[in-house]
Amino acid sequence: MKNRSKRYSLEFKQSLVALYNDEKLVSVDDGKPITRKDFLKLKKEYEDLKEENEILKAAAMILGKKSNHS
Repeated sequence: MKNRSKRYSLEFKQSLVALYNDEKLVSVDDGKPITRKDFLKLKKEYEDLKEENEILKAAAMILGKKSNHS
């Protein structure tokens, strides 16, 4: 008898692993699960907001200095 097991390409296997990792639960807080994908999205959003906040702080300092010189 021939072995009729399926062979999957490396690319297919890697895409399955990536999909699994994206949907794997990272944490549960207040009974709400957070997937790795959602966690990474929130982390990026947090970093973007931190950067925007620093820009706004610098702009406020510049505007404050200009208004004091008037």
